[in-house]
Amino acid sequence: MPKKKRPTTATPTSPQMAKSVDEHIALLDDWRGDIIQELRKLIKSTLPKIEEHFRWGQPVYEFHGPVCFIKVYRNQVNFGFWRGAQIPDPKQVFAPSVDQMRSVKLTDVGQIHPTLFRDLIKSAARLNKEWGDPTGQPVAHFYLSGKAAH
Repeated sequence: MPKKKRPTTATPTSPQMAKSVDEHIALLDDWRGDIIQELRKLIKSTLPKIEEHFRWGQPVYEFHGPVCFIKVYRNQVNFGFWRGAQIPDPKQVFAPSVDQMRSVKLTDVGQIHPTLFRDLIKSAARLNKEWGDPTGQPVAHFYLSGKAAH
């Protein structure tokens, strides 16, 4: 199957204005949508009880609060984690960041590593289950308590 061409200009209808993940993917209709589809399948198969939402212009997956998100940019797709700073990253796949969130930058479906990504998803969900919604607690709580998942 031939690869879809990468877009060179913005689409007339913004995918961020979609009302659902399905609509978001349909509005993309390019390699970025392919990445979202694969990540979506991986997330749902890893955590069958995870809830899928379309918030903040992106797919968001929640289990005891936000676990991960998929953010689309013109030249990349970020697979991000709210508690990325607390998730072990032995393969150093996370892009550097100054806050608690971390993301993996993807430009091709072949960059999705199922085993590694499943481990990241499970670690993030485990932290949410233990500590609750990450949007409601200060980051310092995790470091000061000595219970970060390292």
